[in-house]
Amino acid sequence: MAKITVAIPVYNSEATLRELVTGLLEVLREAGHQPEIVCVDDRSRDKSWAVLSELKAEHPELKIARLVKNSGQHNAILCALTLSSGDVVVTMDDDLQHPPSEVPKLVDAVLDGTDLVIGAYDTKKHSSGRNVGGGLVDGVLRRIFKLDAAVALTSFRAMSRALVDRVKATYTAYPYITALLLSHASNVSNVRVRHDARREGKSNYDLGKSLRLALNLVLTYSSYPAVFISTVCGLVFLLLFLSSAYILYTALVHGTSVQGWTSTILAVTLLNGLVLLGLALVSFYISRMYLHITGLRSTFSIERVHE
Repeated sequence: MAKITVAIPVYNSEATLRELVTGLLEVLREAGHQPEIVCVDDRSRDKSWAVLSELKAEHPELKIARLVKNSGQHNAILCALTLSSGDVVVTMDDDLQHPPSEVPKLVDAVLDGTDLVIGAYDTKKHSSGRNVGGGLVDGVLRRIFKLDAAVALTSFRAMSRALVDRVKATYTAYPYITALLLSHASNVSNVRVRHDARREGKSNYDLGKSLRLALNLVLTYSSYPAVFISTVCGLVFLLLFLSSAYILYTALVHGTSVQGWTSTILAVTLLNGLVLLGLALVSFYISRMYLHITGLRSTFSIERVHE
């Protein structure tokens, strides 16, 4: 009997929690597994914590935690991973768009030896705006981690205990769970799963948030900004070197003149601009390193835990 942990970030989902938790317990027991559910309340504004407390009193297999302040979905998932103890850990949303009945498909693939199994939706039931934003973020992830375009990336996934432990050992002030998993997974596969329509409320993700996520991915999980500025600086240096050689040749052959004042000022201005841009980028990375080393920007802080 394998112990299966389901890690769920919770935010304003009082209407779906009871069906989600009871459905997961039933499905995992029927599959012959030992269930553990970890729900992390990301400081919901509704009665989600009260519902979780009631469910905890009814189901000892449920672990619940509440964060001190709203820290975002990925920090809540990371918190749930640190509290998990299963041989296989599943991450899923709290809105029932990820059906509990589909969890055994992911679990079985991990038990067969795959490090990271990601659910591939038969048909996405997200809004068009979220699909556009999600496609942008997925495109950035595929570029950074050199993934084939056929690999589906979703938040419905299962992973081995070893992969969870590797992710937990990686501290970052700006976690993005999919990026952390892809960074440490030895192999990745997809399993077809059903994706249901959202029953309550609306998604917290919009195009603006997706753009910020994509930017955060590029800045935190890749060296593209440094490579870009280095390439630009190298090209400008080459142009300035060629320009200097031409100016020197002209002065030696034809003598000096006051002509060229505009090009000189332009070159100096462009060079100083690149220097300032480079300093800004270096300062940005230094600030992230500082936060990383000192821990001034914590990923999450737990207010209370009931195990």
